[in-house]
Amino acid sequence: MSFSENIRKEQMMGTLEAMLVTPTKTSTIIVSMSLWSFIFASISIVIYLLLGRFLFGISFQGANFLAAGIILLLTIISFSCLGIISAGFIMIFKKGLPFNWLISSSFQLLGGIYYPITILPKSLQVISHLLPITYSLRSLRLSLLQRYPTAALTQDIFALSIFCIVLLPISILFFRFTVRRAKIGGSLSHY
Repeated sequence: MSFSENIRKEQMMGTLEAMLVTPTKTSTIIVSMSLWSFIFASISIVIYLLLGRFLFGISFQGANFLAAGIILLLTIISFSCLGIISAGFIMIFKKGLPFNWLISSSFQLLGGIYYPITILPKSLQVISHLLPITYSLRSLRLSLLQRYPTAALTQDIFALSIFCIVLLPISILFFRFTVRRAKIGGSLSHY
């Protein structure tokens, strides 16, 4: 949601139009606007891990931090792509909430956040495997809590890589399209 929130904030302050008419690449603007959110999220993850270790006594001895780092990086990229698409919806419709709600609700319900996806009916399990959060959560749990080696996590890492490869160009192209459309319609600075 950091992309869509930052787009909305920049539109309300009137600075988005000024940024997007500069010769700066659209991808650079998008990444720069959300850099603090990613840094803050990374710090939060470290704090959660430290709280788990020292407050709840979770042992990370033997945890596969290399695999967890790779998985986390791929997760951030795939989620960022969805955020960029959401930001594009804000550019066109001036509301990103429906897209954000759809993504977050489906991730929560079908992604294995609250319960294992194996208890879902088979048809919903198929849908669960179309969400990057499913692979991310499973492989993070296996690498950090069950100490799986990287080789045992290659399927999940491969699936997350495919999400990144497919979603990254789609999200950038979609955002460029929406910026172009907003410029033509003269609604770049309106929210």
